[in-house]
Amino acid sequence: STKAPSTKAPSTKAPSTIPSTIPSVVCEEDSEERFLFKMVGRRKIIKKCGWLQSKKVTPDKRAETCGMTKGFRNIPPAKDACLVTCGICGCEDDDDKTFRRGERNLKCSWLRKQKNERLIRNTCNGPAGRICLKTCKRCISDSE
Repeated sequence: STKAPSTKAPSTKAPSTIPSTIPSVVCEEDSEERFLFKMVGRRKIIKKCGWLQSKKVTPDKRAETCGMTKGFRNIPPAKDACLVTCGICGCEDDDDKTFRRGERNLKCSWLRKQKNERLIRNTCNGPAGRICLKTCKRCISDSE
């Protein structure tokens, strides 16, 4: 005897309230965190997230570096070390921190209000570039 397919209506149960066991990503980045940039023969070329955030790195090079998936032993690839710069998690300005410009301690909100492109560029090439990631266009999404 063959069983007829079920015609039961789909369940309308409420979603589970059991907490997820998937750990959430801590969306922080240390500019001193090291990652494997590349291997040259058997030599490891190691860089820091601060280098990847810098304006020395073109948006294309940043995207290429963040796209690499191989680490070496305890040295991760950039995408696992530089979560914010590589766009793994939100790339925002840290408005809780300040940076020094001359004799003043300033916040990203001050930098966002500036109209002078040269002033913005020069400020972003200093410590502000590691704090005001979005304003200073240090995010992987800025290369698209």
